[in-house]
Amino acid sequence: MTHLPMTIAHVTAERGYSGGERQVALLIEGLRARGHGNLLLCPPDSESEIRARAAGIRCLPIRAGSEWSPRDFQEVTARLRQASPDVVHLHSGRATWLGGLAARRLRLPALTTRRMDRPVRRGWRTRLIYERSVDRVAAISEAVHQRLVDGRVPENRIEVIHSAVAPHRAKTPRDVLRKSLGVEDDTPCLLVAAALVKRKGIDILLNAISTLVDAGGRPGRSGDSRGNGASRSTRRPGRSRRIPGPVDRGSGVAPTIGGSGSRARHKDLFSRYHDRRLRATLFRVDSGWDQTVTSPRVGVIGARRARSGLGPFVVRELLGAGAEIPCFLSTSSRSRDETAHELKRTSGIRARGYLDLKAMLKDEQLDALAILSPHATHAEYLDAALEAGLHVLCEKPLVWGVEDPGAVAARLTAGFIDQALVLFENCQWPYTLPALERLHPGVLDHLPMRFQMALWPSRRGVDMLGDSLPHPLSVLQRIAPGENPIVEDVRFSTTDPDARVTVVRFCYGVGDHHVETEVEMRASTSHPRNVRIAINGRWATRLVSARDYAISFHSDSRSVPVDDPLPLLLGEFVKAISQSPPQPDLDRARRIVHRSKLLGEIVAHFERASE
Repeated sequence: MTHLPMTIAHVTAERGYSGGERQVALLIEGLRARGHGNLLLCPPDSESEIRARAAGIRCLPIRAGSEWSPRDFQEVTARLRQASPDVVHLHSGRATWLGGLAARRLRLPALTTRRMDRPVRRGWRTRLIYERSVDRVAAISEAVHQRLVDGRVPENRIEVIHSAVAPHRAKTPRDVLRKSLGVEDDTPCLLVAAALVKRKGIDILLNAISTLVDAGGRPGRSGDSRGNGASRSTRRPGRSRRIPGPVDRGSGVAPTIGGSGSRARHKDLFSRYHDRRLRATLFRVDSGWDQTVTSPRVGVIGARRARSGLGPFVVRELLGAGAEIPCFLSTSSRSRDETAHELKRTSGIRARGYLDLKAMLKDEQLDALAILSPHATHAEYLDAALEAGLHVLCEKPLVWGVEDPGAVAARLTAGFIDQALVLFENCQWPYTLPALERLHPGVLDHLPMRFQMALWPSRRGVDMLGDSLPHPLSVLQRIAPGENPIVEDVRFSTTDPDARVTVVRFCYGVGDHHVETEVEMRASTSHPRNVRIAINGRWATRLVSARDYAISFHSDSRSVPVDDPLPLLLGEFVKAISQSPPQPDLDRARRIVHRSKLLGEIVAHFERASE
């Protein structure tokens, strides 16, 4: 059975960020991976909004401070009307009340997830919410299900969907993890993943452990992975390090602990174990939107936004995906200082700047390079990364200004595969295809006969081709897949190097199938650029909101939101290099080689026509 992609509006009224908000993030991550569109309605400047925007999720701000505020109800209603989702998913108490009533007014299907096992009061309010406003209730456990039944919520409206842990995220081997924590092989080790609040029952655990200690047992070690501890433990492949915080090792008291509740309550929780032989250490692990256990260190080449570069955006999204950015390479002292200032302002990091690549690779323990420099420098930096044994994210085109781009790309990708290294080329447009399918249902069901794209590159002449053509070629590889694609009958509207508009037409062939292709390129330095794409004559215009940079596809009177493709691509890159061992994608490598080869052939046609 085929399920069409949906657009889902998630609503939360919480300003903080704990387990429930983390579950919303993981849910959106999973839905996005399955091709569904997502947007988040949440309080402005809340932790959920900050993390969601960093992950490329479209956000709409709502005021949801009071369940009884007509203003807040009207605002949630207006936002849902603006979003026009297929489904509304409500994730907190106030969100269920305000969002449920708004969805009812707009006649939108809605469901709510209930995570708390608190009693559900019987009465008109429960009937209004669970029988009139929402269509289904997801209970995360049998205990929550029973609370709902006790509150007289109809059982046929309740579905139990258990919370779960993804085993693939715990990649660090047990012996490596214990060593990084300083735990001996025969010492019991417990991990507590919870907020440091009394209702989590951590005091019961500590009482039990201290009783064991008094009875002659050995002290254990406990931790908090939600972000409330006094220290932070970070790990990455092949390297382990710990950044301690101000924990009193003798008493188990953490004088300063962030997170939920007050400092006094936290201190009281641990101070009762003073002078006991209990050793309790708190570890803080930041809960990123797309968190992985490891934190790969990525050095950046070309971190500025000079000449419409993507440097600051790539840095921001790499950080959002869980990577560290310890350093960058610049071409001058002035550029180095400006880049350091810009990264601190835009991403809040203090990265070290280098003027020499060899010095940076020698001084920094890197896992990967992000090559965002001018096209003609890519091959040199790719060779350096291979020699240093580093994974690479490279801006498109992979190589430029070489005699045979296909052959150079084949040599480089073979080198990365031989060393089990990951290589990504920054081609984002294939990640927008699920949104195109939502705008034009069925457009991807069959092999296309025609494909068109209108782009706005910043350069002219032959450099315009390097800027633009990787986009349509990468899309063609997805909508007309196959081995050894070819381009035939290549034609240009003009080969004037100063022309502002150039149109290239060619036939893209895979096996016995051919796609008539047209790419229009208009030189422009303005932002944002509204690109157009069409499959079999079904057009979509990509618009970027100047207010919040939200991306959408428009056609006639219809529009659908588009998940920002950059964090999707970079999230895949960080995930790939965080695996132990890393897993190179052979299909991706083949597409890079074929794309480079086809680009080289089209450029050769342009140069011959220019003679």
